[in-house]
Amino acid sequence: MSTAFDDALVTGWEPLEGTFGLPDAEDEHVVAAAVVSGAVVIVTQNLKHFPAGKLPAPIRAIPARDFAYNTVRAHLAQSCRAITEICDRSGRHGPKITTTELLTILDERYQMPQAVELLSKALGLHEELN
Repeated sequence: MSTAFDDALVTGWEPLEGTFGLPDAEDEHVVAAAVVSGAVVIVTQNLKHFPAGKLPAPIRAIPARDFAYNTVRAHLAQSCRAITEICDRSGRHGPKITTTELLTILDERYQMPQAVELLSKALGLHEELN
């Protein structure tokens, strides 16, 4: 990860570990790293381990589908380009996939219907997917 995202490594979080009272103490380092790095969102499917009342402001925990929707909504053109590029690069290590197939995967496998709806309308695929 450090190669792709040179600022992904968070250091100095250790003094905060154990200070949040999370239901699962094994998750304390996640919140500590979020605080130290200035993050405002923790993306997780395990929301029960990150209750809002235990997270310091302005940090909040959201599921991946909400993060994807918010990102697509805020950056629709870039999101459409990303979908197109993923499809264009597919086929190198497996079958080539179409835009429709990729959006179906995002919808069915990753339960991201709102993001898929925005993308399909923007990409002109809404009728094809219904």
